[in-house]
Amino acid sequence: MGVRAVLVALPSLIMERERTEAYKRYVSESLMALTSNTSRYLVAGVGEIIAGSTMQKTWWDIVHPKKQDNKKPEQIVEETISKAGLVVVKSESV
Repeated sequence: MGVRAVLVALPSLIMERERTEAYKRYVSESLMALTSNTSRYLVAGVGEIIAGSTMQKTWWDIVHPKKQDNKKPEQIVEETISKAGLVVVKSESV
């Protein structure tokens, strides 16, 4: 397969991958909602109702975990100020 053929096929491959990811996300979140609704009313015995447990993370959260941010609050404030282009003036009378 030549370079030109790969470049021609690439957009359709990307679209197919996005479609598949969207379908998996839809199915997993639908199943999560369904199981959370039904797990509330599990019947253990005659007249006895217990609550079941459900998954806490969605498929998307498992496949695409959020990066852990280990910054200190002071670092976050400094980055925000510098990105916004703000100038902080400290008061002498405190």
